[in-house]
Amino acid sequence: LGYLEALRLAEGNVRLSAALEAAEAHQALGRFQEAGELADLVLQVPEAPQALRERALAIRLEAGIELGQPETLGVTPSSAHEPRLRLALARTLPPAEARRLLGILPANLEAPAHLILARGWLIEGHLARAQAECEMYLDGGATPPAGRFQARLLLSQTLWRQFKLQDAWEALGEGPSEALPAWFTALHEAAKAALALDMGDLTHAERLLGGALVLSEEAPGPCFERVSSVYLRFLEESGQLAEARSFGEAAVARTPTPLLLAHLALVYALTPGQEAALMLDRLLRGLDGVETSEVRALCALATGFRARYEGLPARSYLRQAALLARKVHHPTLYFYALIALGQELEAQAPQKALALSQYLLSQTAGRGFEVGHGYARLLRAQTLMSQGREAASLLEFTPITPLAKTWRAALQGNTVSDDPSASAQTLNGYGILGVWARWLSRSTGANIKAERSPSEKDIKQ
Repeated sequence: LGYLEALRLAEGNVRLSAALEAAEAHQALGRFQEAGELADLVLQVPEAPQALRERALAIRLEAGIELGQPETLGVTPSSAHEPRLRLALARTLPPAEARRLLGILPANLEAPAHLILARGWLIEGHLARAQAECEMYLDGGATPPAGRFQARLLLSQTLWRQFKLQDAWEALGEGPSEALPAWFTALHEAAKAALALDMGDLTHAERLLGGALVLSEEAPGPCFERVSSVYLRFLEESGQLAEARSFGEAAVARTPTPLLLAHLALVYALTPGQEAALMLDRLLRGLDGVETSEVRALCALATGFRARYEGLPARSYLRQAALLARKVHHPTLYFYALIALGQELEAQAPQKALALSQYLLSQTAGRGFEVGHGYARLLRAQTLMSQGREAASLLEFTPITPLAKTWRAALQGNTVSDDPSASAQTLNGYGILGVWARWLSRSTGANIKAERSPSEKDIKQ
């Protein structure tokens, strides 16, 4: 960077200005650690002009946020004179306050303001507005590579949360610019892997995650958290709970964020045994008080799964998980919470289970969520068959996961699936869901009853 040569040769305020120009250039290329270090050169000079100090504070604050190391710099919006610092401070404020602050920025800062507004609208669930802000940013000219990549990620997320799976995939586009650090590629591949899981392409998701895991090893905390959470989901859905426990514990040891802890709680909720129950209880206690809806939804889902397994009432937990997932517009969690709730309702309120299964079928049909739609078909078939009604047409599809294959085989009246991927050994990898699948497979399609769900004692039978 030419700024670095100017920095080496210049003195006084010219040198400080060169440091800030170099910091901005590094920031545009996603080199946030270097940007923060260059900003510190200015902050270490007591006699630096206030305008330069505030620009340096803005860069340092933004770099810390991107690296997952946000700082409290003792600066308030009312005390900030530089618009650049007010822009950075907006990222630390609740969305409504940020919007008020961003309304008085000069025109040259409108482009980065679009991304801050988009994040705020996304947090508040105003997805169309978040989408519009992302599109305005991307339609603008002269936006930096790091910003354009972040805008594409945000746009993809807003579309996914609107159940527009294919549009979300297309919004991601090709990989990030080669000028950006390698961990940007890890974020891109993890985002695609998450969508591939929804689409039912587990093989592609695994391939994408293989590269993302390597690239995220030395990545900032937010990138590592994102890649790790998607990989944990892949291990859960493909029936690899032992690997999920091992990986999840290592991930939490490295970056103990509430989201990773909640995913690990779900892994332990699905794991049979008293030791897993104790670990689940410990994790849930540690997450008590976290207000993030996605974390709370994962915790409620974990509690509901475990309650069903232990023969305890689970309805309220699963309903809470579904409501929280809907609040945060999380399609995957929403579908899975409703599928589990449908299983719980089948014995307690058959008509509600029928209505819920039909709702799930309509919500997942034609939207690309192939795994969720497959489970919705199976739930609908089971609820109909438990009431003695015909459901053969619902079973005319290709299940994707070993769990779905076993479930369909049981409903068709087969005690063992012909597919080796649905073997007893594979089902063990689903933990308590595998216990349920084996219990169901001992029934026949014509004799499905909604009397109870299997519990821990079924493992020994």
